Amino acid sequence: MRVLLVSEYFYPHAVGGVAEHVFHLRKELIKSGHTVEILTGGKGEGAIRAGRSLPFPLNYSISRFSFSPFILSTVKQVVRSKWDIIHIHGALSPTLPLLALKYSNSVNIFTFHAGFKKSIPLFMLKRPLQKYIKKIHGVIAVSEEAAISMKRYFSFKYSIIPNGIDTKVFKYKHLSSLDDIRILFIGRLERKKGVHVLLKALNRLKSYPYKVKIIGNGPMEKWAKWYTEKYKLNVEFISTLTGDRRIPHFHWANMIVIPSIGGESFGIVILEAMSSGRPAIVSNIPGFVEVMDKRAGLLFEAKNADSLAQSIITLFENKKKWKEMSSKAREISLKYSWNKVAQRVVEFYREVLCQH
Repeated sequence: MRVLLVSEYFYPHAVGGVAEHVFHLRKELIKSGHTVEILTGGKGEGAIRAGRSLPFPLNYSISRFSFSPFILSTVKQVVRSKWDIIHIHGALSPTLPLLALKYSNSVNIFTFHAGFKKSIPLFMLKRPLQKYIKKIHGVIAVSEEAAISMKRYFSFKYSIIPNGIDTKVFKYKHLSSLDDIRILFIGRLERKKGVHVLLKALNRLKSYPYKVKIIGNGPMEKWAKWYTEKYKLNVEFISTLTGDRRIPHFHWANMIVIPSIGGESFGIVILEAMSSGRPAIVSNIPGFVEVMDKRAGLLFEAKNADSLAQSIITLFENKKKWKEMSSKAREISLKYSWNKVAQRVVEFYREVLCQH
């Protein structure tokens, strides 16, 4: 099949769940013999660049939209080429996703990645968007939470196909002992990701031997470093890393903390933790509860630093449970391997093609 992936999020300007998803899906589809390109505002491997991807604050985070004086002609020329499938990722944003639908004469698939309680833009634009919605032939959501978020506005029939993990890159590495607490946090330093919850929880751990690595950048970075210095927390800050550059840090850690306060539909870092054989301590927001297997980690009350601190202490003091979770995590992660996820996507493509 000839497949065009469309995404506002791609390297090097955007890192995170959607960019990772699109990168690995393309890689696996090509391995299976398909021809795949990416229409995007980024310029990574396989990219057809339609403009420059620019950041905008939205949903307590940063969304991206592509802009260029030539974006209309570029998108039209690319999507009017002979594609069996045009597979759009992200949200119904007004640049690449809607322009791809506008000009497409192919079978169009949309994967929704976001989780949210409400969207004022979708509420206001529900009726004008109908002409684009009618051109979508098949819909995937990465989780039930992502599907529920969109069902508030559009009555699609959804197929749930989760994010994947490269289990060959995120390899299991055995840790024989739990002598101290070594916590890894990976994510954008913004309120949505809950870095403030983690730092406040560390104040409750001062009687324990701990060290924390925080990998990421963002608008709360200055505050996070100030708070760390003020309360003399044992935290190392590392700029954003992607792909296998994160592996040594997963293997250094003996637990991964993912304290997002909301607005998440999945949590790929949960899969990366499990694949590396590291128990995850995860906030109990809907998108995470759906993915998190309690045999591979602990849930704590979202936004509650005391609850997070207690979960860290519980795991540290129960060495037997920590070992059981560490070994079980890798086993659970294998069902999310990218070759299995991509196979499900291809099956969905064929199903939709047969119907249209």
